[in-house]
Amino acid sequence: MISHIFVDFENIQPTAQEVAAANSSDIRLWILHGAHQRDFSSDLVRAWQPMGVHAFFVQSSKTGPNAVDMLLAFCLGEAYQVDRAAKQDARYIVVSKDKDFDALTLHMKQIGMAFHRVPALSKALALVRGETHEARVPAIKPTTSAVPATRGKPSDVERVIEDLRMNARNRPKRRSTLEHKLLSFLGGKVAPKVVHDTIAELERRGIVRFDATKVSYKFG
Repeated sequence: MISHIFVDFENIQPTAQEVAAANSSDIRLWILHGAHQRDFSSDLVRAWQPMGVHAFFVQSSKTGPNAVDMLLAFCLGEAYQVDRAAKQDARYIVVSKDKDFDALTLHMKQIGMAFHRVPALSKALALVRGETHEARVPAIKPTTSAVPATRGKPSDVERVIEDLRMNARNRPKRRSTLEHKLLSFLGGKVAPKVVHDTIAELERRGIVRFDATKVSYKFG
């Protein structure tokens, strides 16, 4: 799996040691920096050089609030489209303390992307190595009870089917991303059994099929 790490350099300046640790064939490091950020320390330059074509530098042509944020979101979308066209399994991590990205995080999770926001490059690298599963998605407060549901509502499967039918371009390609999508779609507080039972019902109806971890869909 390829891991795209997008650093909001206006918000977070990683250390040379963190950058050096990101030098890996399965990591693409994106540095999004402001119009005023034209000079980098020699330590950072030396850390970036060995990454070669796996490091990307994109400078905003304008100053002002959210200029780099918008540029970052655009680059992320471009990377996502390239990966989809190549049928490349990938994750996307934004390194920023800016909570404005939380809306983007929630949306990306809902369409089945492996997407995270973390406050430091070191935490992004920990995610890549599987040392943590932290996902900075805003907590959804239950309106009635904090106890996870153990059974789905009767309409849950039909809602899932309709969503998959209407969003053909955003259907998850892996079982794990399908599970994440359903967990978010069903409210984020359901028990894992509800997700597994929903997938089992989709399989029973012939709507989804699995080839190892890959997912295919068929609608009548």
